[in-house]
Amino acid sequence: MAAIDKLYLKNYYDLEDLRLWAMIYYPKLLLYLYSGALTIDAEEFLKYKKKCAKAAKKAYLADWMRVSPDNTINGAVAYLMAEPYNYSEKDATEEAQAMYNNSRLSVEELELDESLPVMNTPLKVDRKLKWICPLPCIREYLQKQCGVKEHWYYKLFWKGKKHFL
Repeated sequence: MAAIDKLYLKNYYDLEDLRLWAMIYYPKLLLYLYSGALTIDAEEFLKYKKKCAKAAKKAYLADWMRVSPDNTINGAVAYLMAEPYNYSEKDATEEAQAMYNNSRLSVEELELDESLPVMNTPLKVDRKLKWICPLPCIREYLQKQCGVKEHWYYKLFWKGKKHFL
């Protein structure tokens, strides 16, 4: 459970549930929410995701054009194998293919994967959330970001599980 982990949410309704759960069961958690996460509404959330997706699309295209001026995968592989990168042929091929695929994604596809940073909690708050929070987005955050192993007995202490599951 690292104190530098941030919670990112892809869905506005997860944020809404988090804010409501925190107001009812653990108000101290609201201190760790970013100021924008406290006041953002669904429309602003979607605008933010679209803005980030457009920026990602632009960055992917710029990266692809940097490594492949002739717009071919073979050109990108040759570029990555040359100085100063010195990739092996296998690594260069994989990297070039990944960059090509990313550059071909649409803004709408990228928007689905975009997420909003919501909060950054210290270790003691992560430990408390492990025991009392039933929200699926928090459970996933604790498992993936913080390395918490899920045990059946945590569910005994969850607050609000009737309303938030």
